[in-house]
Amino acid sequence: MANDNYSECSRLRRIEKALLARSDELAAESRKHDAQISDLENKIKQYRPKLLDIISDLGISAHDIIGIAAETIVKRLGGVVTVVYVAMKLRDARDLQKQIESAEGMIEEIKRWKIDIAYRIKDLHSERESYIKDQEALGC
Repeated sequence: MANDNYSECSRLRRIEKALLARSDELAAESRKHDAQISDLENKIKQYRPKLLDIISDLGISAHDIIGIAAETIVKRLGGVVTVVYVAMKLRDARDLQKQIESAEGMIEEIKRWKIDIAYRIKDLHSERESYIKDQEALGC
């Protein structure tokens, strides 16, 4: 009987350690996601002022970036700038806006992953606690 308890205790300890190791792996993955979010937020912080500068230079709103034609802006500015210049600035603004939106979308996706990881870690901790209680019940 003592040998059976020893085997069972040994098995339970191995399972407990494996659960703890998996939990640690998930925590490391979550920290990696934190770093990704931080990087994306920094990119957004870099892109926004550039986008606002372009919008200000062209005298348009952020909503105008998508649907306005370069010729319309040139007319509004009274021909002070060329259509080519405005078209390049609009392209840059649209690219920046897409990058910002993409980064914001990735941040939201990563946050969902982090929530999933947190639930998985919680489940692993609960399962580990149950193995610890089983070990205590066996007197391991």
